[in-house]
Amino acid sequence: MPYWVATVLVGSFLPGSLKDLIGTRPYISNHPVEWQHRLAHFVTFGLTALLFMLLAERRREEAFLAGAAFLLGCVIEFVQFAVGFALVVEWWDIRDDFLAALGACAAFEVTRLIMAFIRAH
Repeated sequence: MPYWVATVLVGSFLPGSLKDLIGTRPYISNHPVEWQHRLAHFVTFGLTALLFMLLAERRREEAFLAGAAFLLGCVIEFVQFAVGFALVVEWWDIRDDFLAALGACAAFEVTRLIMAFIRAH
């Protein structure tokens, strides 16, 4: 788990030229955010939420840990702006991080329901 979080942090603070190489170009004024960038946020923070949720012993902890994954995304976005890696606070990335964490919660719950159904039958 710590290696995953470290990878997320390193990837988030790569210089723009390296982000261009992997297809997750940072925001450029008056240009739409590319789908690769949005997909990277969904995958990264959805997986982060799922990994965090696997550590939970109770449903309340699952929700808290999914929120922690979202909060990690928020902190990254604000720090990127504060240190000059982003021209603006990229609210659309924060939105995608939230949707990814929410989707992870839904996937976790659906999996739980399917497993309960399988065990019952």
